[in-house]
Amino acid sequence: MSLHKLNAEFAPAPVRALLVDMDGVLFDTERRSLLSIIDIIGRQGLTITYDQLVERMGFGPKDLRRSYETLLGPAFQWQLFWDTYWAERRAFYDEHGMPVMPGVVETLTAARKKRAGVHFGIVQPAGSGDRSS
Repeated sequence: MSLHKLNAEFAPAPVRALLVDMDGVLFDTERRSLLSIIDIIGRQGLTITYDQLVERMGFGPKDLRRSYETLLGPAFQWQLFWDTYWAERRAFYDEHGMPVMPGVVETLTAARKKRAGVHFGIVQPAGSGDRSS
């Protein structure tokens, strides 16, 4: 979406700041992450559905752990899951790079050209950067 259209549709005054999240906004990581989680949990002999994962999106590590343990039962090995997920995620994106969402490059390029007074920032939900378990 262009800054002009953004201003026209959503802002009563000109846009002065653009705050974006990385996963699912700048980078198209959602589908790959969810399929990876299904696979890793499956390696423990357990099953979780795509819809069950979507219901838990945005949970911080502590709430996610509690939710998975409740859903999957005592056979679920959280630490093994957590360590495997982050190791495989890092390895995949180190090798392949992170896929950029459609329209991001164009929007950021247009914003940069019209930058007069527009500040940029990347945000993330509280607790989402906490990889400790």
